[in-house]
Parts: sequence; C-alpha cells; structure tokens
Amino acid sequence: MNINLYNFIYNGIINNKNISNENISNVLKALFISDINIGDVFRGKILKISDNLLNIEVNSKFIFQAKNISNENNDYKIGKTLEFTVVGKNEDKNEILIKINDNLDDKSIDDDTCKFFTDKMTDKIVIEKLLKNEIPVTKENIELIKFTQKYYGKLAEILKQYGISIDEGDLKIEIKELLKKVVNNLNFSEKDIADENKENYDEHSLLEKFKGHNKSHFLNSNDLLKLMNNISQDKLVFMLKNSLKFNLMNIKLIDEIIVGKKDISNKLLEFIEILKENGIKSEEYSNLVKLIKSVKPNIFYDKSKINEIMNKIYFEIEKLEYALNEKENNTLKTIIARKIEDIKTSFKFLNKLNENLTFIQIPINVNENIHSLEIYISKEAKKNKKINKKSTKIFISLDTKNLNIVQSLIEINNKEINLNFKLNNNKIESFFKNYENELINSLYNLDFKKVNIKYTIVKEKDSLIDIISSDKMVSKYNKLDLRV
Repeated sequence: MNINLYNFIYNGIINNKNISNENISNVLKALFISDINIGDVFRGKILKISDNLLNIEVNSKFIFQAKNISNENNDYKIGKTLEFTVVGKNEDKNEILIKINDNLDDKSIDDDTCKFFTDKMTDKIVIEKLLKNEIPVTKENIELIKFTQKYYGKLAEILKQYGISIDEGDLKIEIKELLKKVVNNLNFSEKDIADENKENYDEHSLLEKFKGHNKSHFLNSNDLLKLMNNISQDKLVFMLKNSLKFNLMNIKLIDEIIVGKKDISNKLLEFIEILKENGIKSEEYSNLVKLIKSVKPNIFYDKSKINEIMNKIYFEIEKLEYALNEKENNTLKTIIARKIEDIKTSFKFLNKLNENLTFIQIPINVNENIHSLEIYISKEAKKNKKINKKSTKIFISLDTKNLNIVQSLIEINNKEINLNFKLNNNKIESFFKNYENELINSLYNLDFKKVNIKYTIVKEKDSLIDIISSDKMVSKYNKLDLRV
C-alpha cells in the first residue's frame, strides 16, 4: 500500500481537517492505483495528453493518469484506444509508469481487462457509500457489501433456474446461510455454485435428484426474486448502518416500508378492508378504526403522542388477533393471521430503525381521509444524540388525495430555512405558488429571518434511502480504517 496515502489520511484525522470532495476523489484514486501491479496489461482510451503524461479511460468508467516511458515514437492521439503494460510505479506521486503495446482502435477491450477495472470501480463506489453513511471503511465492510450483493443474485439465479422458491420460515435466515441451505437441498457443492464457468455441469442429473423434493410447502414469490436480482448497494449499506440482518425479510420490508410500495398505512387500511370483505362485524375492529382516524396533523407537536398512538394501534392489532383466532374458521383465520403478522413485523422493523435514526411513518386523518405520512429528521451520527433544532434537515412525504405525493426537504440553519418541494406536475406547483406568501409570512412569524423555496417536478417518490444516500459526502475521515 502507498505510504503517502496513509500519511495523507492519517494527518487529516490527527489535525481534524475538513477534506474536500476533490481530495476524497484523489485519495480514492490513489487507493486503486496502489493496487495495480507491475506487469499488468490493460487497454484504454486516451482522453488527454500533456507531454508524456496520459489521462486514460478504461471500460468507459475508470479514469487515471499514467506516464508513458515507451522509447519508440508511438502514434498516440486523443481518442485512440491502446494496449498498455505497467512497467513501474512512482510511490511518491501515486503515478504508474506504462509502455504502449499496440494500437487497438478497431479491437474491443477484452473481458479480463473490463473485470479488472470494474472491480476497482466497484470498490470505489462502495467506499464512497460507506463514507457518506459514516460507516468504518474497512476491507471487511467493503467485501461484505460486494459479496452480499452477489449472494442475493446467486440465490435468485438458482431459485429461478430450478423453478423453486424458499420456505416462508426461511425469510429471516442470513442470506449467506440460506444460500448454503438451498445448495445443500439441491445436492450442489459450494464449488459448483462458485464456478459459473464449469463446462461439465451436469444439469440433468441435478434436476433428477431434485424431482423427489416436496415443493408443496414452498412460498412462491416472484416479487422476492425481483428484489434479489435488483438489490442495490445503497440498500445493503443502509442495512449495514442500521444493524439489519442481510436476509430476505428485511429487503422485503425495505421495499415495502422504506421505498413505499406498501407502507404501514397501506397495510392497516388493507387489513380493515379484508375484515369488511369477509363479513367481520364492524364493532370487532371499531377501536382500530377510531385510533387511525384520531391521528390529526396537530399530533406532531408532541412526539410522545405519536409513540403513544402507534403503541395503541399495535396493542389493538394484538387484541384483534386473539379475538378473531377464537371465532373464525380455519381459512379466514389463516388469512387474518398472515396479515396481522405482516403488520406486527412492520412495526418491529420501524422500531429497529429508530434505534439509529428518527423516522416516523403513520396514517394521518386529513379532512376525514386517511393518508400516509412519513417524516425523517436528520441528527448527529452518534447514537442517542439529540436533534439539533438550530441546524437540521427534515424530510416530509405526504400521500394526498388531490395533489398526489407531496415531498419536502426542509433544511434549517439557525434563522434561515430552505424548503425544497418535490411535486408531481407543474399544475400542482402553480397551486403551491399561489399560497407561497402565506407560507413565508408564517415562517417569519416563527422567527426565521430568511426563507428560500424551491420546486422540483418528479414522477417518483423519494425514499428514506434516497434522502440519506444523496446527502453530502462526510468531510472527516474519522472512521477510515488504515488497514484497508
């Protein structure tokens, strides 16, 4: 590893300096260049020439500077694609020395070269995500994110290939262990799973072995397959930061609760509809309906009231579970039990999240219509640190009847407040602007001296993950592990 890179990071920590985004980029670039070995052959396009210094782009993603020491008069021009050999490294300047092998303008970059630099880009992206989320940048955490993403993808690939899914009880098993379990059930070996290019792969014999397996108890879920195939590093970093297990249940809950495909409010209202449709008398669940309707906008003046109402809703769900379990037939009992378990699991998931952040998701009654409201309040990274009322960010997302999803990122900095509204279309923006002066005057009455309002038209709702991952890069390397 490059010694100067260590010194740069170390001095930044000891002197408590703010490190700019540009310097972060330079540090990360140096980190990857330090991994290149003498003798490595790669191919890339020349983007810039300054004497014998070349800016080279590889795989349309990774750009770095190298010094050409070729003796012969090579015809290298901007835009040319060439093959290079690494012949030396200048540790003091984080610079590599190269020799030009061949003009490859009419040839494609080989797969090995693409993989070599794609892996380095993947590391860079993961490191940046860890830094943004103030997670220790260690070799273990980088590999954890990369390999966990592959575990989800590999499991989805196997389940799809052999037409199976997993048992519902296995949703909470760590993804790595679940992959092993599925492999063992199919009589694979771990080597078979790892070696995707194995030529003597006897698919027929594996299928024959599997024919006798009892599929009846499996939970068929195409949605879970989609989730596994599309699991993003942002979601995995979010899970790591919030101490969530890497299993299928948590990615399902993230997709529903955090991304918003079926949040707490949706689940509660859907549950009430199921009770109605199946002839359950309204008095059986009237307390639940009253509790949900009791949530009015003024409740948010007191956080303790929010906790109180959510605890009451959870308690009422448990009472309903017990009462309906005593009366109903087996089929309806099973349907209700599944819905109740899903709601209870979602509540527990939110409680788990709130150990590390402040995130509220609650049904709210506006003009006798029930909507879904989300509030995220940014706070200091340290656990249990109180919210700084003079300098904080608040994200609010409200599902309205006539204005679709209305989102607002509120940034407070002492007496200045920035309101960034995200709206569905220009017509809604015009509606908001009609009441803009009233809003500004109200904020002045709250002792704000400067109010800035901005509007953005968006088609999709931002999720908590989007808000957190789009935050500015952290400025201190207080958690960068020098063992990387």
